[in-house]
Amino acid sequence: MDIQQYNFIFLYQETAALTKRLFIQLKRRPSTFFAGILQPIIWLFLFGALFANAPKDFLPGVDSYGNFLGAGLIVFTAFSGALNSGLPLMFDREFGFLNRLLVAPLASRLSIVLSSFFYITILSFVQSLAIMFISFLLGYGFPNIYGLGIVFATLILLVLFVTSISLCLAFI
Repeated sequence: MDIQQYNFIFLYQETAALTKRLFIQLKRRPSTFFAGILQPIIWLFLFGALFANAPKDFLPGVDSYGNFLGAGLIVFTAFSGALNSGLPLMFDREFGFLNRLLVAPLASRLSIVLSSFFYITILSFVQSLAIMFISFLLGYGFPNIYGLGIVFATLILLVLFVTSISLCLAFI
């Protein structure tokens, strides 16, 4: 194996370890995870019931307001989660852990950024699946494979863009 393959393996190991650290922090503060799921579900119940009798042509191209609301809540949940992705980095910076990471012999400092991206992406996927499942239980239906692909591709792009902005602000 040459040096590039070793660097890739080390980058993978560092990213996995830092991502695991973020999930351990989430395990210690599960309220952030449940609030990220509970708030959109409450909105789905309240606003879904509020606009249940809306005219069929109220939103063109959508069967019901619940479908429209579910998609919007998925995007909102991913956006707010990605917007807050810089907070752990700011706490690490304030408490000195970021300094320890920066002086550690890392293969690449990119692993710090990648771990935040993977953490928020996985968290957004889980929260989105919970919203879709509750939408299905409320009778709004579940997206087909094509729809799931669009949802997850949109989530990845949204999380990548907003997480990068949040992390840049946290580093500044």
